[in-house]
Amino acid sequence: MRILHKYVLTEWFRAFLAFMLATAGLLTMEDIYKNLHDFIQRGTPVLGIFCYYFWLLVRVWPTVIPISLFLSLLFSLGKLHRNSELVSMRAMGLNIFQITLPLWIAGSILSAMGLFFDAYLSSIAAQKTQDFCADAKANTVKHRLTFSNELAGRVWFIGELNQRTASGSDAMVYFYDGDGNELNRIFAKTFSHRSGIWSFYSGFETVFDRVTHRPSRVIKFEKLDRSCDESPELFLSLAKQPKYLSFAELRRILSFSKDFSSFRAYRVRYYAAIISALSCLLIVFITIPFSTVGVRKNPMVGVAKACAVLFLFYLLSSVCHTLGSNGVLPIFLAISLPHCISLLPVCLLYKRSL
Repeated sequence: MRILHKYVLTEWFRAFLAFMLATAGLLTMEDIYKNLHDFIQRGTPVLGIFCYYFWLLVRVWPTVIPISLFLSLLFSLGKLHRNSELVSMRAMGLNIFQITLPLWIAGSILSAMGLFFDAYLSSIAAQKTQDFCADAKANTVKHRLTFSNELAGRVWFIGELNQRTASGSDAMVYFYDGDGNELNRIFAKTFSHRSGIWSFYSGFETVFDRVTHRPSRVIKFEKLDRSCDESPELFLSLAKQPKYLSFAELRRILSFSKDFSSFRAYRVRYYAAIISALSCLLIVFITIPFSTVGVRKNPMVGVAKACAVLFLFYLLSSVCHTLGSNGVLPIFLAISLPHCISLLPVCLLYKRSL
């Protein structure tokens, strides 16, 4: 690595570390203001609180890193621009890509780490923090949950589901064959789930004739055990808006869909989550030309333009994702259109600067 590259990387990393600590600290302080008082009132152990905030930092990583990267690039490149150091580097015969090569490598590494966090650690951290809040504050009860398992031919209707105990009340489960004919249905007053086994209590099962497809008999039961692929975590994920779900939760929901058109909102969010893992590389691509082009211009002009392009990208993403979830736009177009529109002026600027 050239001495020049080491210098650029060092200047950026100092700013990145400072902004990362500041952003993570602000998000942590917000949660402390909202939850710490309840934890202390309920006598939560200090070690448990520290573990909670550790997993909270893991959970907010996908938010902290892109923000810190964007601000640190603007700050470090703006400093080089203001001190005319970029002019000296260009006078040596180097183009913008050669000067900022270590920043591209850093953005690629952060994008790979972001994909790993989204695919594995974020869902674990989300579950840890949710379970801790449920234990320390109160049981979380979800009402009126429904789910259609197209692959297994089951439709679920749940009146209440307790997140902490994985139990609830007023459950109805309909079973269908491959042709869509009803085989049997279960009505239960209460239920519980443990190790993949659903236990239904105080209810009855209606069995349908395989030929006439009409009810043939009704069987009352005090307890009935059934092995099903669905889990309380799946139903609780369905109770959230798609934008609040982790990559692993989205993947679990979509694994129960039979065709591509099912769960459009979740599918749009799933592919958007894959692309968003590359947000660090996207931020590097957007920020560099606006921070380095035009030595006679005020550096704040480039900063303002970079912020405007990034704002336009997130605005278009929100609009296109909504249209894609409602079926107005094809899913592929809803994901790719914001990138194409936002990156067009950046590509033109790169063509001028190289």
